[in-house]
Amino acid sequence: MISLIKGFGDQIPQSVKDCLDGNTEFETLGKKYGIDNNTDESVIEKKVIAYVTLHYLEVHKWLGDLNNAWKAGKFYQVGFDGAGYGHKILGLTTPNPSDKEILQAGLDGIMAQNKLPNSTTIIACGDDATNHKIVDFINTALPKAAKGSVADLIQLIAALKDLIN
Repeated sequence: MISLIKGFGDQIPQSVKDCLDGNTEFETLGKKYGIDNNTDESVIEKKVIAYVTLHYLEVHKWLGDLNNAWKAGKFYQVGFDGAGYGHKILGLTTPNPSDKEILQAGLDGIMAQNKLPNSTTIIACGDDATNHKIVDFINTALPKAAKGSVADLIQLIAALKDLIN
């Protein structure tokens, strides 16, 4: 695996490496993981090794899930989940998103799947109370739908259709 990664790194053109060096977006992303120009890479490496060693089965499952999502073309989800795993491995807290942010992220995923630009107006229609009700509804309905029968799912689709119309 080390030779695979090293070989891949060696194939990256110098022009790409130069472009990323000092790139402000790349630096901002690194800061979210506690990485900047003064970071001791060995500290990060030790955290990763310790986490993977102590949580091997969990990490193995994550990698399987990421692989399955990638094969299914769920690239947004791979990035989102992978970023979250990185936070967990490095012991970083991920701020709890607001209900509006949760709904926007879900809608962004829908828009991306349909190759449309992210919506800027749909979620803005709801106020904080309505957005909270929607998130609570989803938190209640999804587990029930996941455990439901085919008849339950047909009823759910019919109810959603009535709600939209």
